[in-house]
Amino acid sequence: MVVAARPPVLAGPGPPAAAGLAALAVAVALIGALHVLVPVPGPAFAMLSEFALGPYGALFAGAVLALAAGSGGVLAALRRAGHARLRAPAGRLLAVWCAALALLAAVPTGVAAAPPTPGAVVHAVAGATAFLALPAAGLAVRRRIGGRAGLLVRVLAGLALVLVVPVLLGLAPGSPVAVQEVSGVPFGLLQRGLLAVDTALLAVLAVVALRAPGAGTAAPQA
Repeated sequence: MVVAARPPVLAGPGPPAAAGLAALAVAVALIGALHVLVPVPGPAFAMLSEFALGPYGALFAGAVLALAAGSGGVLAALRRAGHARLRAPAGRLLAVWCAALALLAAVPTGVAAAPPTPGAVVHAVAGATAFLALPAAGLAVRRRIGGRAGLLVRVLAGLALVLVVPVLLGLAPGSPVAVQEVSGVPFGLLQRGLLAVDTALLAVLAVVALRAPGAGTAAPQA
């Protein structure tokens, strides 16, 4: 009796990496659309979380969730490529980044000039956790990546750690320096720069997974 061969199953890092890159592109497009739909008088001083308080709050939440989904795809691709096991520091830190992003989308911040609410505190803690976890994960993954890609990952992760320090001051509810118009520090611009660096880091990690041996190849049936 002849048994028809079943179609091959893609088990390499290629599919989740490609899906991750697509989700990251969606997140970037949604953030860009928010800046067009909701012109901010002082974008250098307005934090991205303020979009959640306006009529397009759902669009902001969608952008953050798309970023989380893309990051999940990158994590899955790195795991399949052997660069980030789930129980290793890199895998755990990337998982923390994804979970913190989901919490950011679920719990909006409060009005900057008002006293901090419990939601604003949760939002700030989630943001701080996310912005610290991703560059730390990048440095952990860097140990398994050589060549120019590894150097680029280290540079982007290091730059993110430099930018995260002033951004955390801007995220702190009730902090005197968090009132950007008073302090004169462009926290909004710094946060946008940090998000751009983080997104670039995720994209580079996805490309690293795509270039791993066996990316997108068929795995034998068990």
